[in-house]
Amino acid sequence: MRLMKRFVALALLAAMFSPMLGCAQAVGASQADMKRQFKRVMLYDKQMMVDDLALATLTVRPLRTTRWVLD
Repeated sequence: MRLMKRFVALALLAAMFSPMLGCAQAVGASQADMKRQFKRVMLYDKQMMVDDLALATLTVRPLRTTRWVLD
């Protein structure tokens, strides 16, 4: 039973860290292409996080401290 627990723990650790290793390069893509794609995905993720935060904190709404509409 103890050996099985160790095996399961080792398998879970391997499953956690194996996606981080990945392939060095995709088939048909250069290292520059991979870097460009990674940067583009990171940029999109950052923009979506900022948009979600602005929506959650309601900072995109106009200021409503007066009864007059300010454009």
